[in-house]
Amino acid sequence: MATQVQQSWKPDSLRAQPGGPAALGIYPGWTNVVVSVVVSMLAVGATSYSFGLFVKPVSTDLGIGRASIAVGLILFHLGSALFSPIVGHIVDRNPARRMMLVSGALAGGGFIIVGLSSSLALMAFCILVPVAAGTVGATATGMVLVSRWFTRLRGRALSISALGTSFGGLITFPIVAVLINNYGWRDALVITGIGIWTVLWLVAFMLREAPAKGGVSMVAAPEQAREWTVTALIRERDFWLIALSIALMLGVDQALLATVTPYAQDRAYSLTAVTLLTTVTTASAIAGKLVIASIADRIDLRLLVGITGLCSTTLCATMLLQPSYGALVAVLSLTGLAIGGTYPLSNAIVAQRFGVVSMGLVRGLMMPLSSIFASICLFSAGKLYDIDKAYDRAFAGFLVATLVAILLIALSGRAKPAAEPA
Repeated sequence: MATQVQQSWKPDSLRAQPGGPAALGIYPGWTNVVVSVVVSMLAVGATSYSFGLFVKPVSTDLGIGRASIAVGLILFHLGSALFSPIVGHIVDRNPARRMMLVSGALAGGGFIIVGLSSSLALMAFCILVPVAAGTVGATATGMVLVSRWFTRLRGRALSISALGTSFGGLITFPIVAVLINNYGWRDALVITGIGIWTVLWLVAFMLREAPAKGGVSMVAAPEQAREWTVTALIRERDFWLIALSIALMLGVDQALLATVTPYAQDRAYSLTAVTLLTTVTTASAIAGKLVIASIADRIDLRLLVGITGLCSTTLCATMLLQPSYGALVAVLSLTGLAIGGTYPLSNAIVAQRFGVVSMGLVRGLMMPLSSIFASICLFSAGKLYDIDKAYDRAFAGFLVATLVAILLIALSGRAKPAAEPA
């Protein structure tokens, strides 16, 4: 059973504290949303989105196959799986600014060392430990703070904050592409690391701590005041149904992000044409997140998760048909919702079902499953390509996995929307 705590976060209806954004009539919680957008843009854009850009140049430079190259992203996901429960627990109990400063140094420093090192072992270690731990810490800090500052509009706030993952494809991806084209992949990693370190340290001083720590008096809402333990969570049926469903969808999303670029390059599309594909996907994802933001607090979130899953299956089926460039652009413009919508929905459905007091712990325990499935999908895609010189079997597998995920989320219990009385 979950225990009860004395204080929790239900600040939407509270009058903001004087000073800062409140002096301008802006609810202070939106500052954390802006920070979360920037953090996600860098963390996801520099890893999941940009990984595909490094596949061919690194493979050529180091003389290794694509399955071996995929190990880099697999290590990142394994590191995320390893550190997510630990970092989630730490985020729940430490100042956000401190977490962001440490995370920036770890992630940025890790990128720099990977770019400068000639040792594959050291590269692997940096991806597995500092890069993974730093990105997990930064994104978890932003996500937890947004969840704590919002109750009635939590679905909207989380969806807007998740726009950063799409901006990662719209802004970070093209920047990394230009850096690789002009300076090579090693210098691109160094410059990216410096940028991540600098930006995360700057935004750390914009963060607004949780209302309870900022001196705001509040009355805990019963739905929000549950503090989950590890034992209680692993005994909860819905925890496993939601965790497995989200893990499958996020794993497929990560693999699709990593394979669309080399898939397009294999079809002799130029770097400009490949970048356009990512831009189109990102624009679609942004539009999808805005739609989710407008309805997430008024609809069964399981339905929205199922819709994003159907978009993903449509994309996989299209890739199997070897479409023309124009058709590929058209489909990506419609199915970007799948890649863009899963992450904010996963945070929203967790907050809705389990509350926010233990948000870091719950998401942290779910992340290992997401990382494991992402690693399996990534390695399988690379291995099957090395065998078949095509991604057809991988796309077929992704399609089946997504259908299973839709079934699992449908079997989970329906939580009452936050806008309804507790």
